[in-house]
Amino acid sequence: MTIAVALVNCNPFGGTFVTAPFSATDLQFSVFSTQDWFEVGADGNPTQIPLGQSGPFLIEVDGEGILCSSFSELEVYVYQDGSTNGRGYTGSAIAHAQGKQTKQNLTIVATSAQGNIAINSVVQTMTNKRITRRVAEITTNVAAPVYDTDNYDAIVLTGQTTAITSMTSGATGTPSDGDLLQIAITGSATTISWGANFEASTVALPTVTVLTHRLDNFFVYNLATNKWRIYLSS
Repeated sequence: MTIAVALVNCNPFGGTFVTAPFSATDLQFSVFSTQDWFEVGADGNPTQIPLGQSGPFLIEVDGEGILCSSFSELEVYVYQDGSTNGRGYTGSAIAHAQGKQTKQNLTIVATSAQGNIAINSVVQTMTNKRITRRVAEITTNVAAPVYDTDNYDAIVLTGQTTAITSMTSGATGTPSDGDLLQIAITGSATTISWGANFEASTVALPTVTVLTHRLDNFFVYNLATNKWRIYLSS
């Protein structure tokens, strides 16, 4: 039974209060108001899209992050996937007394048909997931390929007949330590100058392609030198 009480709505982000006690196992709870409960945009500010229309969302109640699937009127529905639910999503589920404050504190960035959910700022283990790499296809002969390592994991140059004078000058991005990058070059015995962004390891940086053979080069970002360090070339 929901007990009607006079509670004050909190701003910003539509913070409110629960209107009745609920335990650590409840899969639904009532709140005082859902006014101004909107999805958060890329800039971190509320949009005009009501919360829950684009997928699950997280609400914090008394320090517990509760993953929720939707809400209707004043009823908030806790996310369920088979026998599991979204209580204690960022820690242990705890019982909450009437009047505990709520806060929308995280935005869901991805969902899957299996109900596995990835959110910003939370450590998670992803199991049995295929990662589709972001590939930049460069089919035009260029001496200094243009690419952004923030947006692509693999750079594939095909039909290269012009000597590559620099793989650095057209490159942008702010890589993190341990990031991986693949650069594949297919060309008719063209020379390759890598530039200041790249370094050898026990594997040398190749300096020429071999006829029409695809040359795949794999790099890991070395923060100590701020360079892409090659670890395999074949």
